[in-house]
Formats: sequence, C-alpha cells, structure tokens
Amino acid sequence: MHSEFWLFESSVWLHVFARSLIAVFIPVLFLLNGLSLGDVVLFYFMYCLIDVPFNFVARALLQKIGARWVIMLGTIALIVFFVLFYQLNFTPWMLFWLAFASAVYDTFYWVGHIYVFIESNNTNKRSSGKSTSIFYIVRMLAGIAAPIIGALILIFVSEHVLITISIAVLLLSMVPLYKMKHMHNKPIKPGIPFKKFFKEKIEKRSYLSMSLFSLHNSAEGVFWPLFIFTVFGTIESVAYLPVIVSITTVLFTYFAGNIKKGDRSKMIAIGAVLIAMTWLSRFTTDNQIYYYVSVFLIGLFSILIAVPLDSDLFSRGKKLDSLNAATYRNTASMGVKCLLYGALLILLNVFNVSFIIAIVALFGLLLLNAAAVYGGRASEG
Repeated sequence: MHSEFWLFESSVWLHVFARSLIAVFIPVLFLLNGLSLGDVVLFYFMYCLIDVPFNFVARALLQKIGARWVIMLGTIALIVFFVLFYQLNFTPWMLFWLAFASAVYDTFYWVGHIYVFIESNNTNKRSSGKSTSIFYIVRMLAGIAAPIIGALILIFVSEHVLITISIAVLLLSMVPLYKMKHMHNKPIKPGIPFKKFFKEKIEKRSYLSMSLFSLHNSAEGVFWPLFIFTVFGTIESVAYLPVIVSITTVLFTYFAGNIKKGDRSKMIAIGAVLIAMTWLSRFTTDNQIYYYVSVFLIGLFSILIAVPLDSDLFSRGKKLDSLNAATYRNTASMGVKCLLYGALLILLNVFNVSFIIAIVALFGLLLLNAAAVYGGRASEG
C-alpha cells in the first residue's frame, strides 16, 4: 500500500471516529428530546428518499470538480447536520433539514470516498479481498473507542459538548486530504451506460445482494439499538453495541480478506443463513445477556458477507467504471432502505416488522448466492 492510500485512510479514520462518537446515539437522542418512534422512522424515510437522487448529483459534481472537493462538501454537510442537531429542537421543518443534510453528506462523502478507494488501490482479482478487508478494519478501529467516549460525554457532560467535539474532529479529518498530491481525483474517461454496466450477471447479482444486505443493516444498525434502549433504558446499553461489533470483527475481517474469488458467493450464502438464524433466535429468547451475544455473532457473520461482496463490487467496478460502481453501490443500498422506512411508516409494530423484513431479505440473499454457487458448479461440470 502506498503512502497516498494511508494518507487517505487516516482522513477516513478521523471522519469515522468523529461520526462514531455520536452516530449510534442519534436515534436515541431523538426519542429523549421529544420525538416518537414514528417521527424517527419519518426522519430516516426522508433521508433515504432525498439520498437516492443525490447519488447522481454527487457523481456529476465529482466529474466536474473532483473527488477531493466532493468529499469535503460531504464532510461540511455532516457538520451542518451536527450544527442543526445541536439545537435539539426537532420541529417538522428541522427534521426535514436534518434529513437533507444527512442525504447530502451520505451521497457526497461516500460516493467520493468509494471512488477514491477503488482508484487508489490495486483492486484486482488477487488483491481486492485484502484491500477491502483493510478498508473495513480502518473503520472498525475508529469504532472501538469512540462510542464509549461518546457515552461518557453524554452521561457526565452534555449532548452539546459531544456534538462540538465531533465537529472539531470532522474539521481535522479534512487536513490529510489537502496533503494528498497524487489523488485519483476525476475520471479520465466518460462513464459507461447503465445497460452496459449491468450487462453481466455478476453485476446484477452483486448490487441486488447489496440491496438485500442493506435491509438487514438498517434493522441491525437503527432498530436494534432502539430496541435495546427500550429494554435497558440507558445510554450505556446502546454504547456497547458498536464496541462489541468492532472489537470482535477486526481480526476476523483480515482473514476474510483472504477468501478466494471463487468462494465469495459461497461465503455470502453461509453468512446470510447464519445471520438469519441469529435473528430468529432473538425471537425465541428474552435473555438480555443474549441480546449482546447476538450482536457479537451478527458482527462476526456479517464479515462473511460484507468483505466478499464489496471485494467483487470494487474489483469489477475498477474494471468497468469506478465512479458508476461507487454511485450504484450507494444507490442500491439507500433505495431499498427508502422502501423499508416507507413501509414502516404505515405499520404499527416497527420493531418486529423490521426484524422480520431483515430475515426475509437474508433468505433472499442466501438463495441468490446459493444459485450462483450451484450455477458455477453446473458450468464446470
């Protein structure tokens, strides 16, 4: 890995650390400051609804001004979100502007980030798994201490101090971007058409897999922390969740990077069935300790999906069109979340419905990738 890559990843580390200080607490802080569960779902629905078209705005802007400035604009949008959030006055209009700032951040920062990652690495068939595992490890290391620090600040100081610290670290995260002298900033060639990009079955399967996996991620990342908060009623109980996931999966992520290209669909299928079984086990137990054990298990099994899936997306993306790969990856993830939150707006039992949808999506992911494994064996035969 060359120095430019690590300079970029140091920026990512600082960015993820700043976000992880408070990210897991945002849905809980919504509830603590007067919003209902339905209001929280509405916020995420608006966020995803705005996010989908803005992925293409981010793509067009990156082609004109470059990834460096698009990433910085995304970071500024997140700072704006925190400035608005600082007021802790969640009127309907404030909720809309928070959703808007979140969408601009998500699209600008992550489309630019993923594009630079793909272009800055030798993401070929042999090395894409290892490169992707490092991509995840950097984020997980930032996610180990940050939630604990964030919880301590929330408990012993205040929400306002936590938000201020997050903003300061976000500003610091932009410094390494200025020092990158040879950043892969703009695509040299024009992007390929949508139909040509999705001509091969592997692209269709990979991006559909990303959509299905995103349904699980929403249930695990948004509704499970909210459920934990309703059970335990403390900030500390929520802070443990991302820490457990980060600590237990860093080492395993490195080894997952060594999964052979031909075994990726198999690993995704195995990961899907193991996570689905863990979700089902949550329905059959009221043991509060197991709630945290299940977080450990799902964090571990998710690596079997996330690393092989992104390895395929990144390696194929560099071969076809890096910018389109970054754009479509984020669109596939956020588009299906929009449908999820839209459905939950009209349903009463948000927790159970979101958990059931996650299980159904995981079985869909299992069938999709098991069919790919079977198809590969049949063609070999």
